[in-house]
Amino acid sequence: MQLLNSANLIKPKLADLRRDVLVWGCALGLLSIAALWAAIAYDAHASHQAAVDQAEVQTLSLAIALREHVHGMISNADLILQRVDDDYTHSSGPYALPEWVAQSEFLQKTSIKVGVIGADGRLLATSLPGPGTVDVSDREHFRVHLHRDAPQPFISKPVVGRTSGKPSIQITRRIERPDGSFAGVGVVSLDPAYLNQFFASIDPGPNSVISLIGRDGVLRARSSRVGSTLGIGHDFSDASFMKTILSAAQGNYRWRSPLDGIERIYGFSADSQYPVIVKAAIAIDDIGAARRSADMVQSAVGVALTVVILWFVYRSVRELSQRVERQTQLHRSQKFEAIGQLTAGVAHDFNNILTAIKGNAERARNAKSDGDRRALLGIVELAAQRAQRVVSNLLAYSRQQQLRPRAIDVNEIAQNVVDLLQAGLGSQWTVRCALAPRLAPVLADGSQIETALLNLAINARDALPAGGLIVLETRLVDFGEARLPPDLPEGSYVAISVKDSGTGMPPEVAAKAFDPFFTTKEQGTGLGLSQVYGLAKQLGGTATIDTQEQAGTTVTLYLPAMPTVQALKQVPARAIAEAPVRSEAARPGAPTVLVADDNEQVREFIASAISDADCEIIEADNGQSALDVLERYPVHLAVLDVSMPGMSGIDVYARARASGWDGAVLFVSGFADPANVARMGGKPFLAKPFGAQTLRDQVAQILAETTKPSLASQV
Repeated sequence: MQLLNSANLIKPKLADLRRDVLVWGCALGLLSIAALWAAIAYDAHASHQAAVDQAEVQTLSLAIALREHVHGMISNADLILQRVDDDYTHSSGPYALPEWVAQSEFLQKTSIKVGVIGADGRLLATSLPGPGTVDVSDREHFRVHLHRDAPQPFISKPVVGRTSGKPSIQITRRIERPDGSFAGVGVVSLDPAYLNQFFASIDPGPNSVISLIGRDGVLRARSSRVGSTLGIGHDFSDASFMKTILSAAQGNYRWRSPLDGIERIYGFSADSQYPVIVKAAIAIDDIGAARRSADMVQSAVGVALTVVILWFVYRSVRELSQRVERQTQLHRSQKFEAIGQLTAGVAHDFNNILTAIKGNAERARNAKSDGDRRALLGIVELAAQRAQRVVSNLLAYSRQQQLRPRAIDVNEIAQNVVDLLQAGLGSQWTVRCALAPRLAPVLADGSQIETALLNLAINARDALPAGGLIVLETRLVDFGEARLPPDLPEGSYVAISVKDSGTGMPPEVAAKAFDPFFTTKEQGTGLGLSQVYGLAKQLGGTATIDTQEQAGTTVTLYLPAMPTVQALKQVPARAIAEAPVRSEAARPGAPTVLVADDNEQVREFIASAISDADCEIIEADNGQSALDVLERYPVHLAVLDVSMPGMSGIDVYARARASGWDGAVLFVSGFADPANVARMGGKPFLAKPFGAQTLRDQVAQILAETTKPSLASQV
């Protein structure tokens, strides 16, 4: 570049240079301001979305916790009805409710009355004062039990009691004579006001709502600051949200209520045993209100930064203009160098001011590229890790989640209980196991069984104040080989006994041991053994007590043993072949698909994608486990990862073929070298990564070509 020393050549360009400096300086300032407010707007949007996601998690967690409370309340009411049923059927002459009904604190808090309705529909006995000839034969909660297949217990819509004159939810159970004929109906009238008061005690927000709704769409209870009786008894069966809450065990949805016109985010949790659903909701406006103060602060910061940027622009432009004026005698190259140095200084100042904005914007931009779902999963994962540390520190299980019955090994549970007791009891107590080998699994929640055994073991310890021996024993009892309790149907049962050599019980105490609220302890609640009995009954079994004074006590739980085929679908197959088995609720005759991949995330994705198509899924995490499954069980299609430790998917297929398996195969791999492709012999192959729809289409095509049309059509 030629150097120009004449100032006369620079002067004609001075106006243009000044104009360019002003234009570029203003442009830089405006772009900086635009970037600032764009980052603020994006951050506000991302923060609002995060608040919505948090509200969904909060409402769902609250709904799950409240559903557990409602489940326990209904279960206790049903347990009371069963005891009243037993008392009524064994009574003679005019019937009166047992004394423990009037003394029950649970009934006093939650119920309006307890009663027995005769077969003619007239009230025979009630915990309320008044005439005993009230006719309720036209009531739904009576008429439904005229049919033996009615749900037990039955939960009615809110009705106004003819004895109490108050609205109530009727929990009823059919009473039968020994010959099976209809003898009447037991009824516990739950007070909706108790539920409303309990829900109101939680109150997550000014426009929040907590409600109890039946699967029939009728609102049973509702609590909000607007009014606790608003909408009680209203039929929402045609509402758009009913399809959502009836199709899933739990989840979230957004809906504007016609009762008050407020749009809310709802979390719901359906009870797995009773036809009721608990909902918790937070108003959208309340979520926005929580963010408005933060947005105002953020806007104030944005205004302040805008002023600072404009000041820097003004200062920089003025300085540039003055410097150009002073440098009219300098060479063009010197002037451009000065401008460059000054621009670098201004850029440095801008970088210091905008560092925090740029960093936060990049983080938000990265989160958005991962998608809202991934962001939510990240938040949930961090919350789960924190909860895990708290639980680990407290050494206690108080999970607010839905209990999930599955096939469990009773021997493993019993051994865990024994290990815990040996570590926690004093040296004067000895705890031993007597476990039957190769015990059939039972379908239950492991934590419930563990809690029941711990309760029984603690009772056994209390019966041995000076120390002694406590034994946990398991055995398989078959109807044809041993005598079962009379209230159990024919079949095989896993018996779990807790024995002690303690003080025992007299006959009159043993007869009431399973009664609710009955206790011989000064600080006891009277619910321990009754809950153990209720658990056994809910699982299709029963519980018994064998005791004599000064000769010890044996409490035995009888739980139905799972059939072999059902256990295969429910029990982790690692107990059989080191391969997990997942049971999806497929229709009879649905195709069985083996998914073998050593990567847990990939395996879960493939299994989930195929399970949506109504297939029975068996999972294996290595080649040997996959081969064991193919050699033992009928599998229509095997989805095999080519590269697995120990044995490749191609080797699994070859060995299974040699052993006589004739199903179809789909190979998957993240890298298919030519040698492996040649060994596949032209069999179907999917290269990773692939989408769920691509996988389902490929599986459907393979099953259509290799199985019956009725199976392929289900995929």
